[in-house]
Amino acid sequence: MKEATQIIVWTGLIILLVGCSVAQAQSGAVADVTPTSAGCPDPASIVKAFYDANDAAQFDASLALLADDATLDSWAQGINGHHMVQKHLVGKDQIRAVLGNPGLRRNSDQPNSPIYHETGLQVSGNKVTFGLEPDRAHPDGRPYNPYTVEIVFEGCKIKSLTVIERVMWL
Repeated sequence: MKEATQIIVWTGLIILLVGCSVAQAQSGAVADVTPTSAGCPDPASIVKAFYDANDAAQFDASLALLADDATLDSWAQGINGHHMVQKHLVGKDQIRAVLGNPGLRRNSDQPNSPIYHETGLQVSGNKVTFGLEPDRAHPDGRPYNPYTVEIVFEGCKIKSLTVIERVMWL
């Protein structure tokens, strides 16, 4: 009888430990997108998911990562700091129209277009900043323009995007 009781106790303990491990693994998977009082635990992974979705033209998936009242500010900036082609968009409906544009995706459907790579990614509080650098020059040797991106989060949703095309004059 004593052996049977020990087997039941050990079996229950093993089931309890396995259950706790499964619960911890499941809660860890959810933690990437669940807001906390301190903000978002992994905003860089949300930025990656946003750009991955845009690259695949899955714009509904991109929009799901935005706050309802998200803003997008973009412009081209010359070496003297002059802002050209400024845009200020508010809300998912306005932002949807530009999700396939350069600076919001890393690749293009155009032949001989560069693939952009994130550089210098920094996370500070609820803000992520990074550069998008092209992997090649134009066929005539001129460089493609790089981008500077700043994304501000509200919880684990993108609240604002600022995309600056740095115009290279040669």
